[in-house]
Parts: sequence; structure tokens; C-alpha cells
Amino acid sequence: MAPSSAWTKFKARARCIYWEAPVSMLLSFLFAILFAVAHHVFYLYMDGQPVGDDETQQWISRFGTAIAFIVKVLFGITTSMAYVQWFWYKIRKTPITIRRVDSLYGVIYEPMKFWRFPVWIKHWALTFLAITTWVLPIASVFTPGAIFVKPKLVKGMQGFKTLEADFQSPNWCQNINASYIRPCTDVSFIENLALSSAQVALVPTGESGNNISYSTSFEGPAMSCHSADPDLSRAFSSALHAYEESANTTFIFMVIVPWDGFGTGMNASFFESLSERVGWSIDTWSRDVARTYFYIAGPTNNTSLQSCDYHNARYDVQFDLIGKESQQIKAETTLLEPLRWAGNGTDGPSLYLTQGIKVPGMEHMEYLPIVHYFGQLTQGYSYNWYIGSRPVTSTVLNAYSNNMKFKTTVDSFVNGDGNDTAAFVDDYSRLYESTLRNLTVSARYGWQKSNLGVDNLLYPDEIGNITVNATVSYLQTQFEYRRMDLAIAYGLSTLFSLICMIMGVWAMFETGGSFSHNFSNVLRHVFSLNLELDPARDVRKGADPLPKEFAQIVLRPEPKTQGITPAKRVQTIR
Repeated sequence: MAPSSAWTKFKARARCIYWEAPVSMLLSFLFAILFAVAHHVFYLYMDGQPVGDDETQQWISRFGTAIAFIVKVLFGITTSMAYVQWFWYKIRKTPITIRRVDSLYGVIYEPMKFWRFPVWIKHWALTFLAITTWVLPIASVFTPGAIFVKPKLVKGMQGFKTLEADFQSPNWCQNINASYIRPCTDVSFIENLALSSAQVALVPTGESGNNISYSTSFEGPAMSCHSADPDLSRAFSSALHAYEESANTTFIFMVIVPWDGFGTGMNASFFESLSERVGWSIDTWSRDVARTYFYIAGPTNNTSLQSCDYHNARYDVQFDLIGKESQQIKAETTLLEPLRWAGNGTDGPSLYLTQGIKVPGMEHMEYLPIVHYFGQLTQGYSYNWYIGSRPVTSTVLNAYSNNMKFKTTVDSFVNGDGNDTAAFVDDYSRLYESTLRNLTVSARYGWQKSNLGVDNLLYPDEIGNITVNATVSYLQTQFEYRRMDLAIAYGLSTLFSLICMIMGVWAMFETGGSFSHNFSNVLRHVFSLNLELDPARDVRKGADPLPKEFAQIVLRPEPKTQGITPAKRVQTIR
């Protein structure tokens, strides 16, 4: 066929197609896509939004379901109209019995017609169109499930108020019946609390119960433990052994702060005042750097004297406060200058660097209460004394630490559970260093009522409310949109609807006209076939069941000579 004649035939058939069916089929398809895109945009907007009250959540779900329903209806219009076009195409081109026509005609609104399997096996195109029309509503079931609520961890930056001790003026107090000067500011309760739990005392967590993370930096005291000078170790061991022989005792463990006479020239008389010096907390004797010493006698007579030196250090503290109960606090220290204290008069000891220059502003930080109570909490000794030849072990530790981690650690060594002296020395050194870090951080940030528990403490002159930038994280119930769920449901619906629409348009051009699923179309078609039907023979007057003689009537295609008048020439009688 020449191209010009084919085009002429196409235009002739197009003129016979009435606009209503193809336009309705196309517009319903386009509007279905438009509403599907709107559904996606709506869910995209809601994705990550916090869930409000129950009523809001319900209306969002209803709105999504309503959009899915509209899309389903519009796609259904497209596929059902495509089915109707193909139905009339088959009726006008293929001989078929009225019984089979019943199944093909009624399946659009009555799915029970699918039970006539032979009919649908033979007419596969109509089978595809009918199944697509009935299955498309499944999309409206799956699409609302593309959005759901889920708790998510939300993080954000906001100001958070912390309590920070600001020791403004170091006052000094005279102990009763003693000449020892101590700081009036009492941090012992907090340090005792931190030591007993082997961690930092609880810091304020806020009232919301959210997880809060922030970091701060400050300068404070820190300690570095190492083996003591060899000459000092020998002098210490010699003097101690001499004292042990005279007192019929054997020392196993000892923590002391140097006092008068301590050094390479020390002798046995130095230890005669040992019991009186327990609790002597601040080293004002050493001239290079303030120290605390601990001595260990191993089970095989190997001894070790460790020197723990005080330093000014930079503290970088990371606070991770989990809810209102749990906390994780990590302090990293960078050692700066060694520290020493000089003087023991009524003005109390002063803090100096090793160069002899007074540290500017250090009284405002008040290292001394921290170091003072740290020394009190950690000092003591364990020794054996003898009844005849039978040794009896006694442990003298400061009253604060009797039930704390230091005593537990020492007891395990004394009782023979820690026979490895080197391992014990290393563990104890790390324990000593970390404990001072914990106490320093606790004394600075742990001033809250849940820690204090008493009202008669001498607080620092000011507990400052310092605002820091904190990362606040909390669980928030949000909407979550799974894009793939909506894409698959609407994508498949669009694809199959498009195929159906193409089939419907093709059927229109092959038939040379468009059709509606109306009774009038059926009646007009029957009249056009000039069937010899006697209505009097139908005693049921159209009621079920279909009479057998009617069911077996074959509808045959129109003669080739007959055609459809172009739509523009049709006159409508009202």
C-alpha cells in the first residue's frame, strides 16, 4: 500500500472516532500520573518531619490513602475504557456466541466472569486488559505503607548550662590541736564520692533527659608516676630496713608525702613519726617538684620506690551525658610545668613553678584543696608485726579510703593475689594518675545537690553557671518515606496502564470508531445485525438464567461493505 493511501485511510478512520472515549482515556492517564507525582511530593515533604499528635498522624495517613485512591480510580478509567474498545473490536471482527459475550461484557464489573476459563484463554488480549483493570487497585494498598513513623536519633547544637567551681579566694584554716594549715574550701565530700566509685562525680544533666555531649578545657593538677632516683631509692630502703629491724616489723606497702629529713641522707629515725604523718597531704619539703611516693616490697624481697610528680596540666574533657542517670566522661591531660609548694606559715602554702615564679591566678583555680584531700585519701601503709615467729599483717590507711579502691588494690597484693611486683607497680601508678584526674574534674564540675547530700560544706566562693555549646541528641518519632515502595507501585501501574491505553487506541483505529460501555451500544449493535429474535420466546423477560436458544446464537461480524459514518456527521436525537 502506498504511503499516501495509508495516510488517507488513517485520516478517514480518525474522523470516525468520536472524541469522548480517547480524550477521557488520555486525560485520566495523565491526571493519574499527576496525582502520583503529587503523592510523592507530599511524602517527600513529610519525610523526616516530627510526628505530632495522634490526630495529625491519622490525617496524614488518610490524605495519603485518598491520593492513592484517586490514582487508582484514574488508572482504572484508562484501562477499563481500553478494555471496552478492544471488546467492541473483537465483537465486530470475530464470530462469538451470546454466552461468551456475556462473560466478556460483564467482567469489568463482575469478576466472577473469570471462572469461564475457555473464554479467557481464547481471548488473551481481553484477559490482559481485564486482569490489569482489576489488579491496579492493589497499588492503593501498598502506597500508603510507603510512609511510616520511626524513632530516630536527632542531633543538634544548643547552649547548655554547666556548674563550674570557680574557687575565688583561698582561705586557710588552723586544725584544732595541730599546727597544720589546711584549705577551708572543702572538696573532700566530692573527692570521696569520686574515689569510691572510681569515676568522675555526677555532673548536671539538665531536666530534659536528652543525651548531651560537650567538651571543655582548663588547667589543673595532674600527676606522673615513675621510678624514683636510684640514690634516693637506696637511701630509703636502707633507712627503712634499719627501722624494721629495730621495730620488729616488715613493711609491704607505703604511700607517703615527704616531710623534714626526707632525702638521700635519711636514716631510721625518719620513720619513727610515720604514724603521726599519715594524712600529711602537701609536699612543701621538695625544692624541685612536689611529689608523693609509694613503696612496695615484693614477695621475693624485690622492692620498688615510685615517685609521683605533680604537674600543671591542660585538661581536655569530653562529657557524654546519657539521659538523667548515666554519664561517660573522658579526660585527656597534657602535662605542662612541674609544680612545687613552698611555705608552711599562717598564710598557708603557696603554689610555684619550678623556676620559683608564682603561678599567676592559680589561687583562683585553687589547686591546693584538690591536692590536699587527694593526699589524705590515698596515704597509708601495710606491714607485718610478729607474735613470736608468727607474722600478723596490719593495714593503716586514711579513714576515707578504708573501703575504697586503693585499699582493695593494696589488699589484693598484700594477700598474695598480686605476686608480680612489676605488674602491681604499673597498675597502681596508672590508678594513682587516673584518680587525681577524676578528682580534679569532679572538684571542678561535680557541684550539684545530688552529690553533696549535706548542707554544712564550705563551698567554693562561686559556683558559676557556664554556658557551653553542646551537641544534644534525643529520640524523636519522625515520618520516614521509602521512595522505592511508591516508585514500584506507581511505576508498574503507569506501565500497564500505558500498555492498555495503546491497545485501546489501536483497537479504535482498527474498528474505525470509539465505544462506551453502555446498554444503548449493545442494543444498537444487535439492531445492526438484524438478528431474527422473537422476544415472545423469552418467557423470563430478560431475567436469569439465559435461555439456551439465546445463549447459542452466534454474533457474526458485519459485512466488509458496511462501515461507520464519520463522527462529525452523526445527528443526535434527544
